[in-house]
Amino acid sequence: MLLLKLGPLVGIPNLARSDVTVTNAFTGVEYKARTGRSEASFAEARKNDNVNRLNAELADISDLVIFCGARANAVSKLVVLRPGTKAACIPHLGMQGINQIAGDVGGAPILSVAESKAAGDKRSAKEIGRDNTSKRIEVLVQLALQQIK
Repeated sequence: MLLLKLGPLVGIPNLARSDVTVTNAFTGVEYKARTGRSEASFAEARKNDNVNRLNAELADISDLVIFCGARANAVSKLVVLRPGTKAACIPHLGMQGINQIAGDVGGAPILSVAESKAAGDKRSAKEIGRDNTSKRIEVLVQLALQQIK
């Protein structure tokens, strides 16, 4: 949904997943049950070998790079992009990250399903949830646009 909404606004009308290169801020895979953590530390993400890997992976990107998540945002300050490449930093795109967005693009609070139902919303929980996710994606689109325009 993010690509569909963002693409036309940045001059890429039919931006699709197949047009996107996805990489991680760090190559290591963490398993909370095994290592006690679910992701690399900021220090690990900022290590020279990791930054060099990202530079190599992003070397051919000439349009747009969106860094998603706190570690990617931290590493973004160290990565060297091609001249003219637009870049933006936004929160992580996982549902845990998206659900932390508390207000819509106008600043109005995004009510939970329970809060919406208590306020008299007659839509199904699924419809309310979908609408809330859409509002949060709009916030991410606006956040990205503010940085690349």
